[in-house]
Amino acid sequence: MGCVCIADLPLLSAARDQPGRREHADFRLLFQRTQSHFFLFFYSTVIADSKRYERFWVLLLTLYRNLIGDFTNARTRVDPPPNLMLKIIAATIISTIVILLAILLIRFNRKRLHIVRCGKSAADEQLEAIYTQIERLSTEPPSCAVLARTNRRSASDDDWTIPVLSYVEPWARQVIIADPGSDVTFRLSSSTASEPILRGQVYRTLPVPRHLTKSGKARNQFSPSKYIAANPQLLAALAAVCPAYPTDLLSYLLMAGADTFEFDPMFQARVGGSPSWVQDAEFPVCDECKKRMSLILQLPGELLPGKKLPEGTFFFFGCAQHPNNTKTVAQFA
Repeated sequence: MGCVCIADLPLLSAARDQPGRREHADFRLLFQRTQSHFFLFFYSTVIADSKRYERFWVLLLTLYRNLIGDFTNARTRVDPPPNLMLKIIAATIISTIVILLAILLIRFNRKRLHIVRCGKSAADEQLEAIYTQIERLSTEPPSCAVLARTNRRSASDDDWTIPVLSYVEPWARQVIIADPGSDVTFRLSSSTASEPILRGQVYRTLPVPRHLTKSGKARNQFSPSKYIAANPQLLAALAAVCPAYPTDLLSYLLMAGADTFEFDPMFQARVGGSPSWVQDAEFPVCDECKKRMSLILQLPGELLPGKKLPEGTFFFFGCAQHPNNTKTVAQFA
């Protein structure tokens, strides 16, 4: 993975001409240069495209570099430390793990980028055909929706509005507006909006399929894999956009908060329904009736107006008995 620059070769030759220091100088200079190029390559190829795993990779590579640093420094001393061999073995094991994980992660990123390209190149008619098949899955009236991706944009990149759907009572037909700042808060407005627009990107409100359970209670179904299992025509519509990975494409389309195909409900933008908590549940209570509030909006921090907060997910709650009482809850991964 690493390489030695041509400009480094004269330095190696000069080191060889010094008696008694040939082995040490050759090894140290070669390894240090190789190590630097290795880290540069690794960051640009793997870490830069995988922000979700950046902390893991930095920790692993830092440990590897420290172990190898002790090894190369020991080569210049007459008496190496007694645990040098253990560090060499540990560094070898870690380097092997890094290489294997890098291969897997590069393959993962190539797949992810292919799915993203397919989704962004899809025609409006193709995406609408997919969403129509999902809507046909519901056997009960919907109670919430997710914001699904489209390839349409508004006139301004600063546009940011989310209309509350008619079946999300008692806040129906109002508009959610975000007040970014040191503490992100949401509020309701009586203004009108025909479709959700976040940071200039237009989204499609997709009602979440709802079914009766064996106990007779209606329940929302958020899992893309269950959508596909229940509707073969949906799979065909997805394959028309991304033949190689049709099932993974659906996860990408339904997660507005992350450019990935690994379905995670916390990356969904939801209007109504139930929250997908990042940490432990934090349902707020109404200040007047002391009852638990209902979810109006779940929004990944990547979609906030102004500055993005990709590690956060924000929840907007309201009291059904006192609709003007609302609260915002933020959780961070």
